[in-house]
Amino acid sequence: MLKYSEQLKMELQKAAADVMYAERYCKEYMLKAQKWGLQGEKRRLRYLSVIYHNIGNFLNTDYFDFAGADLMPIYQLSEFEKTKDIPDFFNHLLLYCEQMYDKFHASANALNAANGYPYACKLLKLTCEICENIKYYRRVVKEGKDFGWSDAYIQRLMQHQTTDYNIHDDFEKKESEKGYIF
Repeated sequence: MLKYSEQLKMELQKAAADVMYAERYCKEYMLKAQKWGLQGEKRRLRYLSVIYHNIGNFLNTDYFDFAGADLMPIYQLSEFEKTKDIPDFFNHLLLYCEQMYDKFHASANALNAANGYPYACKLLKLTCEICENIKYYRRVVKEGKDFGWSDAYIQRLMQHQTTDYNIHDDFEKKESEKGYIF
C-alpha cells in the first residue's frame, strides 16, 4: 500500500509539471508541423499530447483520491525554440524527445524510490512510447543529413505523411484507441 509522504508529493508535482510542459510542447509543434505541411507529424504530436494529457490527468486525480488534496504542479511557462525550416523542425523534435525521455525516466526512478510505484509504472510506459519516437526522429534526421535535406527527400517525407505508409491515418487510429480521459 502507498504511504503518503512529502517526498512522494514533491516528485509527483515535478512529474506532473513535466507532463504539462510536454503536452504544451506538442501543441506548439503541431502548429509548426501544420505550417510546414507535415500532416502526419501533426497527428503524431497530437497523439502524444493525448498521452501526456491522460497521464497528467491520472497523476492529478489519483493523487487527489489518495491524499485528499490537489497536486498543484509547479509549472513555469517558457518559450519554445524557433524553427527556421523542416530539418530544424525534426532536429528540435529529436532533442525534445531525448530530453523528455531522460526527465520521465528520472521521475519514474524518483517516484519508485518514494514508494509511488503506480505512478512510476505510468511514466515508464510513457518512456517506451517516447523511445519509439526517438528511433523514428533519429532515422529521419540521419536520412535527411545523408540526402542533404534535398527537396526530393523532403517531398518523400511529406508523401509518407499521406500515402502508402500513412503516418496521419496510423496515428489517428492510435489516438482514437487511447481517447482523452477527462
